[in-house]
Amino acid sequence: MSSSPHTPPSSSADAGAPEARSLNFIEQIIEQDIASGKWGAWTDGPAKGKAKVQTRFPPEPNGYLHIGHAKSICLNYGLAQKYGGKFNLRFDDTNPAKEEQEYVDAIKDDVRWLTGAFGGSFDSGPNAGGIYWASDYFEKMYEYAVALIKSGHAYVCELNAEEVAKRRGSPSVPATSPFRDRPASESLKLFDEMRRGVHADGSMTLRAKIDLASPNFNLRDPVLYRILHEHHHNTGTTWCIYPMYDWAHGIEDSLEGVTHSICTLEFENHRPLYDWFMRAINDATGGKSTLGAGSTAIGGSGPGFVAYIAAAMEAAAVDGGLPRDAARQMVQGVLAGTALLLEDGQDPSALQARVTSPGGTTAAGVAVLDERGAGAAIAGAVAAAAARAAEL
Repeated sequence: MSSSPHTPPSSSADAGAPEARSLNFIEQIIEQDIASGKWGAWTDGPAKGKAKVQTRFPPEPNGYLHIGHAKSICLNYGLAQKYGGKFNLRFDDTNPAKEEQEYVDAIKDDVRWLTGAFGGSFDSGPNAGGIYWASDYFEKMYEYAVALIKSGHAYVCELNAEEVAKRRGSPSVPATSPFRDRPASESLKLFDEMRRGVHADGSMTLRAKIDLASPNFNLRDPVLYRILHEHHHNTGTTWCIYPMYDWAHGIEDSLEGVTHSICTLEFENHRPLYDWFMRAINDATGGKSTLGAGSTAIGGSGPGFVAYIAAAMEAAAVDGGLPRDAARQMVQGVLAGTALLLEDGQDPSALQARVTSPGGTTAAGVAVLDERGAGAAIAGAVAAAAARAAEL
């Protein structure tokens, strides 16, 4: 009797043996770093002596979490758990015009809820790395910016946003700024005035002096600081200048000891900028600072973990009666961050059990595909995917 071409017969030697799983590209990076001793070992705590792996989830508190955030939380916490490492929750609170305490509180609650499926969180369990804020580092970031001005790596620019856009150039035409060559002493004076609130919002910025002709537009003298006279949920009115995300990102990771900073594909062309900032700061401080961004795994939407999340959500929808093409379209929308938010009040462990039970995806409430049913199915599929990530 011939075997189906899609189901090759198992030999007696491997019958019943678990299917081997190859590492996804993020795990490959981490295991290469562990093998080389790149980030050293933990010196205390339950992981003492083990290779250091530290991840983070860095939301901006300007809204509630969506399914893309859930993916990042599960991935980063799951990796910390797998390798006996730590997981940080860090709020990138660098834009007070859009951030609120309500979102801070909601995000903390949601992260605890979702990572509860793993048996811990950022503030509990063996993988707890703690909670951090970009605003904790505002003074240090400011000191680094002053050092860059003194070393000739940054300058105050008085072009407004519209003027900067007009002067941005093209792939074959360099960008321009009439303020690029102003003396460092003048930039230092203006930057101090910016901090003290002397100047209006949008009237000037601090820019890095990199390469106005770079084919990577992120390197065309990006803005480090802008003026914002806004009340900040953590620092009140202490500051009226705020760092841009690209400037803050690498500094935060380095100060917190993050070893593996996982980003999605839209940040791929930003990595050279993070590296430039680290080198420029270390150079400007004469070796007094030894910042260094961790191993960044670019492409968090890649194979492995996310593929399983997509498959799990699609299966939940199909089991609930949705046609395959429609289910796939729904999943694509969810992964793009355009579908339903995770349901409040659901128990991720219970959802995980219901979705992973034999034929149990229909129990997740997808049949009707109303707001609550679809939300529960999606949340359950994500929880199940997180729990089974190690099997991929």
